[in-house]
Amino acid sequence: MRGVFNTRDRQEHSRKRRIVAHSFAPKSIISFEEFIRREVALLLERWDEFCDKAKKEGTKVSAVRAAVGARADKSRRVRAVSLDTLGSTA
Repeated sequence: MRGVFNTRDRQEHSRKRRIVAHSFAPKSIISFEEFIRREVALLLERWDEFCDKAKKEGTKVSAVRAAVGARADKSRRVRAVSLDTLGSTA
Protein backbone atom coordinates (compact mmCIF):
# COMPACT_ATOMS: atom_id res chain seq x y z
CA MET A 1 0.00 0.00 0.00
CA ARG A 2 1.37 3.37 -0.93
CA GLY A 3 1.39 6.14 1.62
CA VAL A 4 2.07 9.85 1.53
CA PHE A 5 5.83 9.44 1.32
CA ASN A 6 6.15 6.62 -1.17
CA THR A 7 3.68 7.52 -3.92
CA ARG A 8 4.86 9.05 -7.18
CA ASP A 9 1.44 10.13 -8.38
CA ARG A 10 1.05 13.85 -7.62
CA GLN A 11 -2.74 13.76 -7.25
CA GLU A 12 -2.63 10.74 -4.96
CA HIS A 13 0.13 12.32 -2.91
CA SER A 14 -1.80 15.59 -2.59
CA ARG A 15 -4.98 13.80 -1.54
CA LYS A 16 -3.18 11.76 1.11
CA ARG A 17 -1.18 14.75 2.32
CA ARG A 18 -4.38 16.72 2.91
CA ILE A 19 -5.68 13.89 5.11
CA VAL A 20 -2.68 14.01 7.47
CA ALA A 21 -1.65 17.67 7.16
CA HIS A 22 -3.40 18.69 10.40
CA SER A 23 -1.14 16.32 12.34
CA PHE A 24 1.91 18.33 11.31
CA ALA A 25 0.48 21.77 12.01
CA PRO A 26 2.39 23.71 14.69
CA LYS A 27 -0.61 23.64 17.05
CA SER A 28 -0.79 19.84 16.84
CA ILE A 29 2.93 19.38 17.32
CA ILE A 30 2.93 21.66 20.38
CA SER A 31 0.02 19.73 21.89
CA PHE A 32 2.20 16.57 21.93
CA GLU A 33 5.18 18.21 23.62
CA GLU A 34 4.37 17.34 27.24
CA PHE A 35 3.53 13.75 26.36
CA ILE A 36 6.77 13.32 24.42
CA ARG A 37 8.78 14.87 27.27
CA ARG A 38 7.31 12.29 29.67
CA GLU A 39 8.12 9.42 27.30
CA VAL A 40 11.73 10.58 26.87
CA ALA A 41 12.12 11.06 30.64
CA LEU A 42 10.91 7.50 31.19
CA LEU A 43 13.38 6.20 28.59
CA LEU A 44 16.26 8.03 30.30
CA GLU A 45 15.16 6.72 33.69
CA ARG A 46 15.27 3.15 32.36
CA TRP A 47 18.77 3.70 30.93
CA ASP A 48 19.93 5.02 34.31
CA GLU A 49 18.57 1.87 35.97
CA PHE A 50 20.40 -0.26 33.40
CA CYS A 51 23.69 1.55 34.06
CA ASP A 52 23.24 1.39 37.84
CA LYS A 53 22.65 -2.35 37.65
CA ALA A 54 25.84 -2.80 35.62
CA LYS A 55 27.83 -0.76 38.17
CA LYS A 56 26.49 -2.86 41.06
CA GLU A 57 27.56 -6.09 39.37
CA GLY A 58 31.03 -4.58 39.28
CA THR A 59 32.89 -7.21 37.27
CA LYS A 60 34.82 -6.43 34.12
CA VAL A 61 32.70 -8.89 32.19
CA SER A 62 29.47 -7.22 33.28
CA ALA A 63 30.91 -3.76 32.54
CA VAL A 64 31.86 -4.81 29.01
CA ARG A 65 28.53 -6.57 28.53
CA ALA A 66 26.73 -3.48 29.82
CA ALA A 67 28.64 -1.15 27.49
CA VAL A 68 28.06 -3.33 24.42
CA GLY A 69 24.49 -4.06 25.42
CA ALA A 70 23.75 -0.40 26.03
CA ARG A 71 24.92 0.48 22.52
CA ALA A 72 22.98 -2.34 20.90
CA ASP A 73 19.93 -1.83 23.07
CA LYS A 74 19.83 1.94 22.65
CA SER A 75 18.82 1.83 19.00
CA ARG A 76 16.14 -0.78 19.63
CA ARG A 77 14.72 1.11 22.59
CA VAL A 78 14.66 4.47 20.83
CA ARG A 79 12.88 2.87 17.88
CA ALA A 80 10.37 1.23 20.23
CA VAL A 81 9.74 4.45 22.17
CA SER A 82 9.30 6.35 18.89
CA LEU A 83 6.74 3.86 17.63
CA ASP A 84 4.94 3.71 20.99
CA THR A 85 4.81 7.50 21.17
CA LEU A 86 3.47 7.82 17.63
CA GLY A 87 0.92 5.09 18.30
CA SER A 88 -0.24 6.74 21.51
CA THR A 89 -0.74 10.10 19.83
CA ALA A 90 -2.78 8.70 16.93
